[in-house]
Amino acid sequence: MSTTRQVEAHRGDVVEVSRRRVGDPGRMGELLQVLGAPEHPHYLVRWEDGHESVLYPGEGTTIRQKAARATAAPKLVLAALTARLVELLRGAGVESELLSPDV
Repeated sequence: MSTTRQVEAHRGDVVEVSRRRVGDPGRMGELLQVLGAPEHPHYLVRWEDGHESVLYPGEGTTIRQKAARATAAPKLVLAALTARLVELLRGAGVESELLSPDV
């Protein structure tokens, strides 16, 4: 498995994991700790919803260095709000489709 963009990751960098299914938002989080050997890194990540987990990067994982964090931080809030909205709509039985602004 490989990341979509190889960078040396550091605490505070932003990690993005692309969505797995149509309609699901991607996930964003902040690297809290770099774990493992350089040839097999994994990371402790705090996700936009506040929970923490260990991430083994794979296909669709992008790590953005701290310089990009200033612009990525508002996206973390927006991603969390979007995820909450999708959850509320699904819970209410409302069918919806989430489109990426990149389309």
